[in-house]
Amino acid sequence: MESCRRAIEIKPDYADAHLNLGIALRGCGQLDAAVASYRQALAIDPGDAEAQNNLGNALKDLGRTEDAAASYRRALRIKPDYAEAHNNFGYRPARPRAILTRAWPNYRRALAIKPDYAVAHGNLLFIHNYRADQSPMTLLNEARRFNELVIEKARPYADWINSPEPDRRLRVGLVSGDLHNHPVGFFVEGVIAALASNHSARLETDCLLQ
Repeated sequence: MESCRRAIEIKPDYADAHLNLGIALRGCGQLDAAVASYRQALAIDPGDAEAQNNLGNALKDLGRTEDAAASYRRALRIKPDYAEAHNNFGYRPARPRAILTRAWPNYRRALAIKPDYAVAHGNLLFIHNYRADQSPMTLLNEARRFNELVIEKARPYADWINSPEPDRRLRVGLVSGDLHNHPVGFFVEGVIAALASNHSARLETDCLLQ
């Protein structure tokens, strides 16, 4: 933020600096200030689709759903093949029925533009769960395609900072905001049971499902 503000001091009409400042502000949770920065970038360059899309994201975070939708529409008028804006336009909060009817074509459009767009594909898979017109085989095939996409993008983690000590017990933590009354909590029960059945492992479940 300091660097962006310094750039703006030097060149007040530097649209990209205002845009980047907005990105930094949103990342720090300063949403109102981020909105102001995005609007300043657009005042300088009204044809910046990225600024419109980012403005929509900040407005969505503020709960201003209709204003966010308007920003996404403007981004798409500027750049019709903007996959991220199609995805965000589908993702904005709405009533469940509206999500099914509106989000579906937006995610499909995002993937048609950018076939390896994992975020849009993940959102599409989520919507699949609520559509009665999708066969189990369709769901399975979509999930398999998503699996292939994620595998292609995954990079093995190799930067281990711990010292390898074969005799030391490995401590593994399962951390999620959804380990209570939530599908994730239910799904992980099988993993916990498998760990508990392994006599070489000691399972500590204190507070695990709180």
